[in-house]
Amino acid sequence: EGRGRVAGRALAKRVKRSARKYVPHFTAKGTAVLVKLMRAEDSITFEAFTARADEVAAAANSRGGIEAFMRLNGVPDSPFGSDARTEAEQKRCLDLRRPATKKKLLRRVFDDTDSSGDNLVSRSELLAALSKPDSLLVKHFPKHVKEIPKWIEACGGASMTWAEFSAVASRALAKPGGRAGDVGQKVADPLGKDDRPIAEKAKHMDLRRPKTKKRLLQQVFKEVDTSKDGFVDRAELMAALKGDDSPLKRHFPKHLHDVPRWLEGCTKDQKLTYEQFERVAWGAINAPSRA
Repeated sequence: EGRGRVAGRALAKRVKRSARKYVPHFTAKGTAVLVKLMRAEDSITFEAFTARADEVAAAANSRGGIEAFMRLNGVPDSPFGSDARTEAEQKRCLDLRRPATKKKLLRRVFDDTDSSGDNLVSRSELLAALSKPDSLLVKHFPKHVKEIPKWIEACGGASMTWAEFSAVASRALAKPGGRAGDVGQKVADPLGKDDRPIAEKAKHMDLRRPKTKKRLLQQVFKEVDTSKDGFVDRAELMAALKGDDSPLKRHFPKHLHDVPRWLEGCTKDQKLTYEQFERVAWGAINAPSRA
């Protein structure tokens, strides 16, 4: 890629094919771990690669070391699988704050659950604490409020140290958020089959350009998100959308009643990110209105 960097996925293929040929002491498991680590990198320098390879080799050749290394570095692939969203949608869901800022906020999240102060928390207690609507995770990382717990679940283990939590959560934060709940999945029509004639359904379609509708959905969410933290309470959202001065009334009059009904049928979370709201509302406004 120039500037002394190599694409991570290309390097992963080379490692998988040739690592044990050139480094005989590298174990099969160590090779598999290094391959996964390289796949997670967009690009990497030679110095960073050799340092990573040395860490994996040392762990792989010590008793129980590779399992600990895997947990510490969050080696499992993203528990959400491939991301079918557009590049623009993914970019909008990235946490672009400085790594030092994110690490400081992650420490606050961890310390909030570490009641004993021994730098070790039960994984089950940690997941329970992070799932609360008023947790610090919601406050500091609203875009990744479901992603971080998912990554923690994927890593296994009965307990986690601060170093393990920081490594796994940082892996989650390096990828686009907003994939919880209905995000990234096709939302089925919660109102059931529409048996009206095609000509009748056509009268109730919103035929404006997708770009226009997405811009207006963003405007609707911004008006409801009074705290401006990218997160809204589900009950407050429903009340605002059904009110007399609803932004839906101004921007989506044909689907004034459909969007709330889709949200009621498709979402169960107490708080919603914009991405979750858009995914469900998008399904509603692109279906014929049933009002």
